[in-house]
Amino acid sequence: MDTVNTDAKIRDLEHIVQEKEREIQMLRENIHNYNVSNPVSEERMVKLEREVKEIEGLVRGLTAEMLDL
Repeated sequence: MDTVNTDAKIRDLEHIVQEKEREIQMLRENIHNYNVSNPVSEERMVKLEREVKEIEGLVRGLTAEMLDL
């Protein structure tokens, strides 16, 4: 039973990691597209970079948690 729960938890965490990786890629693409079509203030760029780093941190944390199982 523990193996089943562990496997299910691992699959859930893998799914979450994949979602976060897609979000990171989408943010990067959005930043690039926005920069191409609009001038970007330094403040806006710093905010977006902070959001990307935050999501990357979440992905690293979830990956570490997944590896600990």
